[in-house]
Amino acid sequence: RIGAGRDLMDTCIAQARASGAPRLLLGTYQDNRRAVAFYTKYGFRTIGTRKFQVGDTLFDDIVMALAL
Repeated sequence: RIGAGRDLMDTCIAQARASGAPRLLLGTYQDNRRAVAFYTKYGFRTIGTRKFQVGDTLFDDIVMALAL
């Protein structure tokens, strides 16, 4: 369904704020431009990197944070 990602993100942010969390963190594949653009539109900023293993393959992920 169109807009499901926005609905989920809005709900996650609202619940994190309601619980008093100081920030949200997420990791995403650095070459997933659509995901990075989506998170950036919500105010997430890149704060670091990490390795993410799938099977025998290591991927470079970026870690993004949103201050609440």
